[in-house]
Amino acid sequence: MNEPSEDWSLPDGVQYYDNLCSAAKCLNPVGSKVDWVMCDSCEQWYHVVCVDCPMEVIQKENIQFHCGLC
Repeated sequence: MNEPSEDWSLPDGVQYYDNLCSAAKCLNPVGSKVDWVMCDSCEQWYHVVCVDCPMEVIQKENIQFHCGLC
């Protein structure tokens, strides 16, 4: 699964996206790298940490992610 296509990379290496996390209780993660996952049903974007799903699982081939609302 890919991150949002908008790339707002800054010289400090931090990437900013014009997308908001769709999680009801977004944890607002900070850092130089924040991982995102898109729901394969509703196509909303979520911070990986907000949906408590390990990146190792998301990165596996043929894996689909479905948010708790779908």
